[in-house]
Amino acid sequence: MKVGIISKDIGNLLFNIRPIKFGGAEVQQKLLAEGLIKKGHNINFLTNYVSPEINKNNSNFNFFRFNSKSFGGSNFNIIYDFFSLFNAMLRSNSDIFIIKLPRLLLSQVCLISKILDKKIVFWLCHDRD
Repeated sequence: MKVGIISKDIGNLLFNIRPIKFGGAEVQQKLLAEGLIKKGHNINFLTNYVSPEINKNNSNFNFFRFNSKSFGGSNFNIIYDFFSLFNAMLRSNSDIFIIKLPRLLLSQVCLISKILDKKIVFWLCHDRD
């Protein structure tokens, strides 16, 4: 099964990208991905940071980039982010998506997964979720 894990900051954890910005949720996602790989699943990370070297240097995961600029509140950014996320979810061709995202992106993921006829799992990782 192809599992898509949508995580804004997972690249920071996996590749020590500076400034380091990740927490317990990203660590949990990494551990989940490693466990699913051991069970024979393919893992696709959808993240807002992907450098060209990432897919070359990591054979365990595939990475698909999306933009998430809409935290500034501009309607243009929300529309742009929606299509960027839609494109990443479509290209990943995942069977199911596991998400831990801010609520603004959660609504977009729910709508896109409905359009693509994909299942989602919303993972509560913080008391603000």
